[in-house]
Amino acid sequence: MGDEEFPRWLPTIRDAYAEDMVVNGGASEEGAHAKALKDVELLFPGGKPSADQSVFIIEHDGRPVGELWLAERIDDFGHSLWIYDVHVDKQHRGRGYGKIAMRYAEDEARRRGLSAVGLMVFGGNEVARSLYRSLG
Repeated sequence: MGDEEFPRWLPTIRDAYAEDMVVNGGASEEGAHAKALKDVELLFPGGKPSADQSVFIIEHDGRPVGELWLAERIDDFGHSLWIYDVHVDKQHRGRGYGKIAMRYAEDEARRRGLSAVGLMVFGGNEVARSLYRSLG
């Protein structure tokens, strides 16, 4: 993602994260908004692109159809490539772009020498869960 797209993307992803916590995680709007602000600031200090985070535009025929956000992460399960978000614009869903993005994440993990890809999804997020189930 280039410098011109990033300032538009960051508030969108922060707000979507907060909404997901409310709709699918049972959080209060106030609590979700505060957590989203805090978490995004930790990952993108000062609201600027971070060398530790990789954000890609998903394109088809040179036109954007969504975004993929990845970062290496070390946690209790080891060192993995973490999928923070995969998003396909509503009008482009159902065409396989989400699967292509997920496969790209797997390939990117291999390129980095990582043997695991991790992610988190709330139980009520059926769109995401359906994508992940379709990939096995």
